[in-house]
Amino acid sequence: MSELKPTFTDVKQRKVVAKFVEEVGFEYLSIETINADGESTSQILELNVYDAKRLSEACEAFLKRSIARNFAQFSGHLTPHDRVELANEEDK
Repeated sequence: MSELKPTFTDVKQRKVVAKFVEEVGFEYLSIETINADGESTSQILELNVYDAKRLSEACEAFLKRSIARNFAQFSGHLTPHDRVELANEEDK
């Protein structure tokens, strides 16, 4: 068996795979971590459509919050002149 390629690696350096699985005629999203051997996985979540939608909403809320916080920190260091320049860049 060949070594698995992760869908992403989380902040704790866990290699994570997201894949579609079918059970009894229903499709689910399986979230799994790649084991140390690089060839097998351990399931951490199995999501149906409702669960996946809720996870998507949680991710979207996290992204919006993170972007807003990062921008607030960034914009706090801008001079009034820098803010005008930035606004003019967005208009182009």
